[in-house]
Amino acid sequence: MISIFFDTHFNDIVIALYKDEVLFDKVIVSESLNHSTIFMPTFVSFLESHSLKPQDINDIVVVNGPGSFTGVRIGVTIAKMLSYVLNIPIRSITSLEMYLPVLGNFEYISIPEKNGYFVGELDSLKQQIIKYSYYNKGDYVTLKTDHTVLENPVLSYESMMKNAHLKKPISCHEINPFYVKEIEALK
Repeated sequence: MISIFFDTHFNDIVIALYKDEVLFDKVIVSESLNHSTIFMPTFVSFLESHSLKPQDINDIVVVNGPGSFTGVRIGVTIAKMLSYVLNIPIRSITSLEMYLPVLGNFEYISIPEKNGYFVGELDSLKQQIIKYSYYNKGDYVTLKTDHTVLENPVLSYESMMKNAHLKKPISCHEINPFYVKEIEALK
């Protein structure tokens, strides 16, 4: 089975190719402001470099956020379109779920962004995120004072795909961007 993984939730565009849940290859492009113009040519070139066509893909996994408002929307929209047109299963995973399960005695997991941190509160077994939040830098310092927080976790692409495949595929119409940070324009 050939699976494709898309992640556009922050500055990098990540496209990874899996064969039977084993990472075969990935491309990472650092283009913080050009996801909309860079993604599709990168994807097409990536498939061609492996002598693949979109029709060869059996499964899609996409990061649906939290992260960059525009970045998340681009990745989710392209994944949904491919799922719909090719009639293939799609799964979403959050930018924090990618790092599960968490090893160690942590209550929270966090990833930084420009003005603060996306934070996930972990269940007692460190297998699930039970609550998502956004913390500004000052509130984050307070959180770290009172709780154990795993910062900047290391991503295992193999574990991430195995975790994603534990989720049931859903209709591409049910996948939506996931935001926890209030949009600045609404403040």
